[in-house]
Amino acid sequence: MKVFVKLVAVSMIFLCLLGLIQNKVVAEYNQSVENSILSKVEQETLGLINQERTSRGLNILKLDSTLQYLAEEKAEDIVKNNYFAHYSNKYGSAFDMMKSANVEYRVAGENLAESPDIKEAVNAWMNSESHRENILDENFQYTGMAVIKTKDRGYIFVEMFICK
Repeated sequence: MKVFVKLVAVSMIFLCLLGLIQNKVVAEYNQSVENSILSKVEQETLGLINQERTSRGLNILKLDSTLQYLAEEKAEDIVKNNYFAHYSNKYGSAFDMMKSANVEYRVAGENLAESPDIKEAVNAWMNSESHRENILDENFQYTGMAVIKTKDRGYIFVEMFICK
């Protein structure tokens, strides 16, 4: 009986360690994926957003490659066509863009910002009730983030959120 209990205890410790190793590998993989897809400015912006979430006990937002692509398209459209709005003459709304890209979601949202600097943009979002609600919505799991530096408008930020 004692040998069996020891084996069970050793097995449980092994499984816990294996779980920790797997979690670390997954976290490192996710970070490397984000680093390969996101620019340095986008990484910093997403990092600030995830700090806001984790400081309130929420999970971090994970990067979704389709949302990432859509956010980039929207940001480029905003810069190219010199507008600042949630509705694009080319793409429609963020929801229209997601539908055309076959993104499945239960809830979705979009934040836009035009700012000379990253921290100011995130602070502006956190000081706006509707933008803050998107950032801190516990249902949102995935995001796509695009930040484009312009010649005369500072940075254009587009972030899309979904809950699958």
